[in-house]
Amino acid sequence: GKTLLVKSHNDSIGARNHVVPRLGGSPRRYPGRGGSCSWSPDGTRFASVSLYGFDLVDTKSGTVTPIPVDWPFDWVDGVNWSSASELMLIQGEGSEGSGLWLVREDGSGLVKLRSGLMKYRSAVWSPRGDAIYYLEIRGHVADLVKLPVDPRSGTQRGEPVVLLSGVDGPISISADAKRLLHQQELSWSNLWLVDLEGTEHGESPATKKLTSGTSRVSMPSISPDGKLIAFSMSVGEEDHIFTMPIDGGRPRQLTHATRLNHHPVWSPDGKRIAFSSSDGKELRLSVVDAGGGVPRTFASILMGSDLAWAPGDRILYHKPGNRNYLVFDPESGEEVPLIHNSSVGWIFDATYSPDGDKVAVCWHRYEAELGRKRQSLWVVSVEDSSQFHVSTMDLEPLRWSPDGEWIYARVSRSSPICRIRGTGGAVDTLATLPFDDIGGLSMSTDGKTLVCAVWERQFDIWLIENFDPDAGD
Repeated sequence: GKTLLVKSHNDSIGARNHVVPRLGGSPRRYPGRGGSCSWSPDGTRFASVSLYGFDLVDTKSGTVTPIPVDWPFDWVDGVNWSSASELMLIQGEGSEGSGLWLVREDGSGLVKLRSGLMKYRSAVWSPRGDAIYYLEIRGHVADLVKLPVDPRSGTQRGEPVVLLSGVDGPISISADAKRLLHQQELSWSNLWLVDLEGTEHGESPATKKLTSGTSRVSMPSISPDGKLIAFSMSVGEEDHIFTMPIDGGRPRQLTHATRLNHHPVWSPDGKRIAFSSSDGKELRLSVVDAGGGVPRTFASILMGSDLAWAPGDRILYHKPGNRNYLVFDPESGEEVPLIHNSSVGWIFDATYSPDGDKVAVCWHRYEAELGRKRQSLWVVSVEDSSQFHVSTMDLEPLRWSPDGEWIYARVSRSSPICRIRGTGGAVDTLATLPFDDIGGLSMSTDGKTLVCAVWERQFDIWLIENFDPDAGD
């Protein structure tokens, strides 16, 4: 209880792990890139996870011991070291969705506890190591679940039990197991119109707020003619697809049947909108007329988190796990993979060139010259699935220029909007958005207008007494 382990971000060096005295003083920085961390039971070391496994860091000597693990997932979200054994609880994301796994501190004995297309978050050990607490999320509802396990082996000892509903993460359990500390988030978002004309040198552009209120408005998509916006908006505990004029006005609701509807994209002729739909479990591909009507849902299509509409009638959608895209023909039912060779790493933000011959993607993949994975901009040929590395920068492609020469992009998870030639070269900054927390953005076909979903958030910390009636005995 004398020191704190923290992850600190710096614009020039990225995230790093630090140990800070509880009462203040100079922090000590440790080698390696800052990832999710957890103290060892005796407090002399900490584990810091990465895509290749994890590092064990000795806080006294600063010695870093890499422990390679062949993770069965693509992304590591968390680690929590048991106080009763050498077992580590790992939270990961992969082709099966999210999951909870156990691994020993030497990297051996990897065992799956839970996995599925629902989300598992904020997983921690009980203080005695005889149970695991985690959040199980379906749509907007989160349940706090207790899973009994053997303290030494981690073997499941009983069925999971729901203790509380409506608990946000992260969570922390007191040493006597009688109190739970958790973060409660109140968040809402609205749409903003951004005029990019006259910002060739990176200036802040003119903006206009299009919606107001405390609903969750996200994933905007500008119609091909630039007159309408499609977006997802919360209605109570549900999310539905709406359209509205790009200059603002009354939203029109297009979906009603399924509870969760996201990721709207327009057909090239502007007559239809494809989106993902769900009742809280698997995501399915659906299509609705832009003017409204009964959506057509393709029950056979199980998808991930991203969509794009190819020139013509074909729809590009993620496979679950985001490891590749499939090109689907709604009329014939035929589908072919975008990348025919083995896809390594996650792929995001696909956007077609105007002629439909190429697709720009943000690709998190292994690069031999680095000996590790890196997220950067790639172009994939539709004809032969060949791939060209456009930029080493972490860029999220937005749209191609009308002549197919440039790719407009956003610097990943930040505010600058830039462009780069589809054949590579220097990156030109076009504008810096005056927003800190963007939940999705769409660019018009002429590259002159953006619509952004901008989040506002409020966080509180809550303490729950006696949250688990069977704990602390």
